[in-house]
Amino acid sequence: MPGHAMRLLAAMICLILPLTACAAQSQPAMIQELHAETSMLLFSDDKNLSAERPFYKALLNKSNNCSTDQMDVRIISSQKEDITQYVGVSSYPSLYVMKGTELRDKYEGSLDQSDIETFINGHVTCEETKERKEG
Repeated sequence: MPGHAMRLLAAMICLILPLTACAAQSQPAMIQELHAETSMLLFSDDKNLSAERPFYKALLNKSNNCSTDQMDVRIISSQKEDITQYVGVSSYPSLYVMKGTELRDKYEGSLDQSDIETFINGHVTCEETKERKEG
């Protein structure tokens, strides 16, 4: 029976060890530097920038009405493997919503600008425009 218990313990360690390695994966520096209330991370593929145009327009429309402490926008190249692997990007373009350093949601749907704006508006509410805050 002690041999059986040792094999069981060894099997459990083999199952748990890979899980702890995943949990120990450190956050990329860029994630640690997110300080806005909400950050929008647009994962971009340099080979298909034309498909990203609706994302850029939707993000620009929203960011024009938000202060930088309410919403931060970051464009991240598909070549930044540390962060793309960390958040699990599976397609480009993709828009990820971060609250502080916590992933809240992602958009990998339609390339329609109004759909993207609806998604963004569901996560970011700007009560005061940049001009009022800065002016």
